[in-house]
Amino acid sequence: MELKNLENENLESAAVLLLALNEENAGKILKHLSESDVYKISNQIANLRDMEADRVLDTLSYFADRISNASLLGGHLPRLRRFLHKVFDQEKVDLIMQNVDGPLNKTWEIIAGMSDKVLVEYLKNEYPQTVAFILSKLPSQKASKIISKFSENFSFEVIKRILNMDEVNKSVLLNLENTLRRDLVEKSDISKELDNNQIVADIFNNLDKKDESLFFELLEKYDANKAQLVRKNMLIFDDIKRVDSRGMQMLIRYSDKSVLPKALKFADDNIKNCFFNNMSARAAKILIEEIDNSNNTKLEESELAQKNILLILRELMNKGQVTLRDIIKNSD
Repeated sequence: MELKNLENENLESAAVLLLALNEENAGKILKHLSESDVYKISNQIANLRDMEADRVLDTLSYFADRISNASLLGGHLPRLRRFLHKVFDQEKVDLIMQNVDGPLNKTWEIIAGMSDKVLVEYLKNEYPQTVAFILSKLPSQKASKIISKFSENFSFEVIKRILNMDEVNKSVLLNLENTLRRDLVEKSDISKELDNNQIVADIFNNLDKKDESLFFELLEKYDANKAQLVRKNMLIFDDIKRVDSRGMQMLIRYSDKSVLPKALKFADDNIKNCFFNNMSARAAKILIEEIDNSNNTKLEESELAQKNILLILRELMNKGQVTLRDIIKNSD
């Protein structure tokens, strides 16, 4: 099957269709395309920008009930990789992904995922103009956390320079990226701190619910303080209540729509509402119906689906695109 003389508009429609479908059906479609068309659509998916629901529904009216929250569609490399895995082997997927022009330079993606401490230590010795440009390339939530760690005077100098920033010459940008790769990215990989609490937290996050509860109880008896530090680094489904509205919309955007009903089947109403309140009324209604109809979902399946959602949340947090709010409890 060939997509002859595809224009950008048609490629965009094809990309929206694939993102609107579940991964199984998207994989079936890709299987019937030529290699060149797979590259074309892969690039389009990687660079697809957010669009209004009306525009998506005009393009795909037949699928209106399934993509009523399509305003949340956007370029999504992890999901693209999962599509391709439905059709090709690992080697072929890696080759295609290497040739996909993603929307974010890899250097900036790596920097966005670095710890605040590492970035602050590096940037505090740079000129305000350099810091301003680097922060302008990072997600706003990440940039705000970094700038709050500087002195008041230095922070304000950076803010002023961001306000008055001109377009940066491409050669200057390339030189800066090379410097950052050499002095920040590569060195931070070598000197990365070993956080034992995070290591244990990650292990616990990947255990099933029964073993996680068992080992955490044993850890609390062994050392309550260490148990508290491990818990602070763990990510559990209840933490979704700490994600703000913008973060929830990103989490919904990147989550597999076929996984959500299973993940929410046994969740409490507060967590369900975190999803419902950040979707269109039609999309929320569809999700509620899918949850109600998933009577065959077992608790183990639901917990596995929840871990899938948490993996996406952790990825967004590591990139600085989502942060967790502190929940202040009222004391009597």
